[in-house]
Amino acid sequence: MPKTNIVTDAMIAMWKKQYGEVYCIQVNAEGEDKPELTGYFRKPNLEILSAASSATNPIQQGNILFENCWLGGDEAMATDDEARLGAMAQLAQIFKPRVATLKKI
Repeated sequence: MPKTNIVTDAMIAMWKKQYGEVYCIQVNAEGEDKPELTGYFRKPNLEILSAASSATNPIQQGNILFENCWLGGDEAMATDDEARLGAMAQLAQIFKPRVATLKKI
């Protein structure tokens, strides 16, 4: 059974106060008899995105996002490569630039 860091509602409230948005990512575990893995992540800011974009390949980029946005949850999500990759794919979708318009006045 993977080690779980218990995440409480109070911890989530504290993270939201500190970071704004908090996301829960769940990854299915290998095998039917194993539970899902759950991790909690903050929304990346421009500094984290800049660091990730300077990496030379997508795996490195995802690892930078994972390491800098991880708040807590099942430690196996960080140590199991397949689970980590699943979480990294979701992290890449959190930050979405808003549509902007430009007008000459």
